[in-house]
Amino acid sequence: GTLARMQREMAELVSPEPWAKRFGEEDVELLRNECDLAVFEPGPFAEDISEPLPESGWPTYFTDSMRTDFRSRLREWVEEGAVAAVAGRLSGSSTERFLQDQFFVKPLGSGGGDTHWHQDVSYCAVKGENVISVFVALDDIEDPAECLRFVPRSHAFLGDDPTRPIPLPRSVVDAAMRNGRGGAKSIGSSRSSNSDRERGEEDEEDDLSGSLGWSLKAGDCVAFAAATLHGGPGSWGRALTLRYIGDGVVWCAREG
Repeated sequence: GTLARMQREMAELVSPEPWAKRFGEEDVELLRNECDLAVFEPGPFAEDISEPLPESGWPTYFTDSMRTDFRSRLREWVEEGAVAAVAGRLSGSSTERFLQDQFFVKPLGSGGGDTHWHQDVSYCAVKGENVISVFVALDDIEDPAECLRFVPRSHAFLGDDPTRPIPLPRSVVDAAMRNGRGGAKSIGSSRSSNSDRERGEEDEEDDLSGSLGWSLKAGDCVAFAAATLHGGPGSWGRALTLRYIGDGVVWCAREG
C-alpha cells in the first residue's frame, strides 16, 4: 500500500527504520480546528512568512508555534497520543520527550513562495542525534511535488553541534539545488550560518528528482531525523510539525 511504499522510500532518510502512520478523522478534526484557531487567534510566535492576500487577509504562508503552551487539548494529543509513539519508534530511544509544535498554512496556489532548504535541528536549542520531526498533513496532498521534499541521507552529514555552521558535502548541496524553483537561492536561509557551506553552481532546471516527497491524505504523517535537509516549492495546505527528543539529547545555548 501507499504507507508501505513510503516506508521503503523513507529508508533513504533516516536510520533506524523510519515510520509513517495515518491518524483518524477525530485526530484530523482536532488538529484542523487548532490550526484554524492559530490563524484567527495567533499566538506570540505567529509569523506571516509571505504577505497575506490583500483583500481577504488569508495567509499565503503562515506559521505559529509553541501553542501547546496554552492549548491543553493539543498538548495532551502530542504528549500522550499515538504521534509520540511514532517518534519513539523512529529514534529507538528508551524515553521520548516532546520539544515543540509548529503549525503551517500554505494553501495550494497561494503563491506563498518556497520553503528554504533547512534542517530542523538547527532551529532547536538542543545537542544530540536523537531529535525527531513529525510532519502531519491536515489536507490532502495529491501531487508529490506539492509535498515537503527531503534530500536522502542528508541527516548523516550534520555534526553533533547544531549551533555551528553545517559543512554539507557538495553532493548534498547539488541535490538540494536541483530540488525545485529557487532552491539554489534559499538553501542558506537556515539559522545556521552558511558562510562555510560548500556551494555548487545554480542549476536552472525546475527539477525535483534529487528529493523525495509523497502524495498524502489528511492524517498521514511523515517522521524523519530532524537533521534531514528538506524544503522546496510545494504548497501543502495546512500541516502540523512536531519535534521530539530522545536519549542522549541535552539542552545547549544557541545564538539567534
